[in-house]
Amino acid sequence: MDIFNDKGWSSEEEKLPTLRQYLKKTEGKDIPKRFLVTLIWIPNKFPQYTIECDKFRVPVPSKCPLGKSLSNHLDSIVDSDMALSVSLLETEGKTGNIVFTKSKEKGRWNSIGDDPILGWRFVFE
Repeated sequence: MDIFNDKGWSSEEEKLPTLRQYLKKTEGKDIPKRFLVTLIWIPNKFPQYTIECDKFRVPVPSKCPLGKSLSNHLDSIVDSDMALSVSLLETEGKTGNIVFTKSKEKGRWNSIGDDPILGWRFVFE
């Protein structure tokens, strides 16, 4: 057995790009305007929420209007059997603003972590 011939790979998962990185990478391409939220990380180690879709992640500071809305409605979101969507808005010719929208996807929200809960993952039915 020779250690110098063994091959391997990183066990760490690659992080999703931020929304800004995703938009820069897809500039000039047609992209969907609505994305399904699959993960919601709640403030714990970091003082912000992070929402993840299949293509990107968005840090949401707790004190911004979207963070306050998320904080106020998180219990009703995770108690629901409906997914949450994020829609990209275009203002002044630029895309990058987001708004939460309803989704028709059904499933359930499972907590991540236990005492304290670190986030919520959406699982499809």
